[in-house]
Amino acid sequence: MRSFIRNSQESFLMDQLITILKAIESSEAPDDALFTEAEDLANCLLIRDNGSRNYDNEIILCNLGFYVKCLEKDSFGWLVGGIETSHGFVQYG
Repeated sequence: MRSFIRNSQESFLMDQLITILKAIESSEAPDDALFTEAEDLANCLLIRDNGSRNYDNEIILCNLGFYVKCLEKDSFGWLVGGIETSHGFVQYG
């Protein structure tokens, strides 16, 4: 496993995303606003500036039980990704 250093802003935002995903999971009927906020954070945290996937952050989510999957792709790669929750996917991309 390669090592990396995360900046404090990215760590803060990642903690926010994880908190929101846990709130979605623990709710019987999560508010759409939670999904919207999670989507905004996922766009920032799971897609690098050059458009590639941020595998490091995907691994963090996967280790917490939030699996990242391809929801739509073309010959160039992923178009839409999703973080799987028990209430559906948080879509990004």
